[in-house]
Formats: sequence, structure tokens, C-alpha cells
Amino acid sequence: MTKFFLLSISGFVATIVFAQKHDSALVKLNPQIIQINLTTNNYQEILKGFPQTASLKSGLVTLMPNQNVGEHSTENNEEMIVVLEGECDLIIKNGKIFHLRNDIISYAPAHTIHDVKNNSTKPVKYIYIVTKI
Repeated sequence: MTKFFLLSISGFVATIVFAQKHDSALVKLNPQIIQINLTTNNYQEILKGFPQTASLKSGLVTLMPNQNVGEHSTENNEEMIVVLEGECDLIIKNGKIFHLRNDIISYAPAHTIHDVKNNSTKPVKYIYIVTKI
């Protein structure tokens, strides 16, 4: 299985290159440039998975003060959260709370029940990135 993944966020543009086996056939995926809008508070899907990527999905989320995503499971995915603006808490079902900001990236393994909550007084914007294990 060939895997190569590059994510570069610069000037609000994400560049992704990915190739991997999918359904027993080598799928050659094309490099992409994806423009995201950091001035909106609306949810933005960035990557949708196959056939855009082998399995990678991502989106830009904005949470207003005291807003949360809602408790959910990563299921058969690993998840990474990259905060772009503001601060929030990653709340794990087992009671652990990780405070996230733009210099801290979180990782949640498969089958992790969690929530993301903005406990601050300012909006938070983050990108989540999930991929199947």
C-alpha cells in the first residue's frame, strides 16, 4: 500500500497530495488546491473522501462562545484537530479534557467518544481531519 500525504496551510490555502490502494486497485489521486474561507462562520467541508481522496475527510468548523459540536465517536477513524483561531476544549468521554489553541494539535484514535466545546468568550475556528484505520 502506497501512502503519501502532504497538508500545507499557508495564506488560507490547503494543498493535499494523496495516493493509496483502494478496493484492491491502486488509485492515483490528483494533487489539489482547496481554498477555504476563514471570514465566514459557516461549516465548510474541505475533503469528502473517495474519490476525492483515498479515505481522508476534513472540514472547517466555527464554534461561537459556549457552543459545542456534540458528543460523537471517531468510529473507525483517527481524528486530528488543528485550531486556527481562538481556544477550545476537546472533552474525552473518559473524563480527560485537552485545552486546544493554535499551537496545539490534538489526536483522537479510533473509537474515541468526544466533544469539542468553545469555553471562551471569542469564536474558535478549527480544521478536523479524519481518516479510516
